[in-house]
Amino acid sequence: MKEIFTILWVTWLSVFGTLPEASSQVRTNTQQNFTENAAKNQYDQQGRKHGDWVEYKNNIKAAEWAYKNGYKVWQWIHYYKSGNKRKEWLYTEQSHGISKNVWPWVYYYENGQKKQEWSYSYENGKKNWLWIEYYENGQKESEWLYINGQESWKWVYYYENGNKGIEIFFQNGEYHWLEVEYYESGNKRIEWENKEGARHGRRIEYYENGKKKGEWSWENGKQQGVFTFYGEDGKIIQTKLYKDGQIVE
Repeated sequence: MKEIFTILWVTWLSVFGTLPEASSQVRTNTQQNFTENAAKNQYDQQGRKHGDWVEYKNNIKAAEWAYKNGYKVWQWIHYYKSGNKRKEWLYTEQSHGISKNVWPWVYYYENGQKKQEWSYSYENGKKNWLWIEYYENGQKESEWLYINGQESWKWVYYYENGNKGIEIFFQNGEYHWLEVEYYESGNKRIEWENKEGARHGRRIEYYENGKKKGEWSWENGKQQGVFTFYGEDGKIIQTKLYKDGQIVE
């Protein structure tokens, strides 16, 4: 065995004339890693991690992080085969329960336009999030805003031309909301209220020219008062009187 090792050693020297540089290369890599870490791995004046950080394991880069005021901020990106972005995720940590664990997500169509966008944050013990969907032409398709842990939220649907189609406002959870529907032209079509899961308040319908089509009132799910139906010229065509959901003769 010793003879074989001696032969290999002599052969190496005769061919290359120098000893193997593996250990030198390791030292060079280690020095480069140290230099890179020294340039990136910095602290702010309060001694908190700040800026870009690089971590190595066994002389191999294991992770890259960005810090702001001592808290991690990092980004994850996934691509289509074409090289265009498919989705990206940004994570931020912030301090003292004021605003922590914020996750914006973005999904893309292959043409580069946004497809979906979602942002979540946890603030003072309550959740807040925003969800947006887009048409492939870049126009918004729908938007859902959730505020203060379900105390109030909003949902909007858009036509592909960018005009609003439906708009719903929620207050106190799902117990009271206002819904507004639109024609594709952007003019109002219907406006009505809902309380504790039942129709409540006025309901108004419109012709596309903006004139009223019908108007009536509800209380706790039952139609009350005068129902009025209009023609497109604005003139009254019919009226009916309701009490507790029944027509009064």
